[in-house]
Amino acid sequence: MHELIKRKLKSLERIDKNESNDKKDAAVLWKLAAVKPNKVARKDLLKISGLSDRDLYTSIESLRQLGVPIMASRTVGNSGYYIATTPEMLSHGVSQYRQQIQTQQHNLQLLEKSSVNHWLQNISNDRSVWGALGSDLFDVQPTADGAKISVKKVL
Repeated sequence: MHELIKRKLKSLERIDKNESNDKKDAAVLWKLAAVKPNKVARKDLLKISGLSDRDLYTSIESLRQLGVPIMASRTVGNSGYYIATTPEMLSHGVSQYRQQIQTQQHNLQLLEKSSVNHWLQNISNDRSVWGALGSDLFDVQPTADGAKISVKKVL
């Protein structure tokens, strides 16, 4: 590793929570730059920087606003933050974010259609789910404000 990076990392090893946001941002940037092309897990960034989860997120967002292509991979076994250093890495990272957005939009649509008063009744109408929950033990009766659950038999 380049000697300048080593010295800089040493000076930014642990960031006090009262440090300026610029110094926190610099610490995150230096730590990500020092490990390229590897990814750094969020928990490891938190540990080596001493930042809180919120401060880490804020720093990454601030650096992105400055144009630093900080990507986040959620691939099992290869997850973590990294700085894209090639157009291909940037494209791949953007693609992962697009997929995440699509998944979140799908989940939002499902939640908007869900009911806080009738979800249990809806599950009771689905044989596979209700069977896994133990329909042989419980009975669900719809009510005006949801459902009433009662035990069918005692084990």
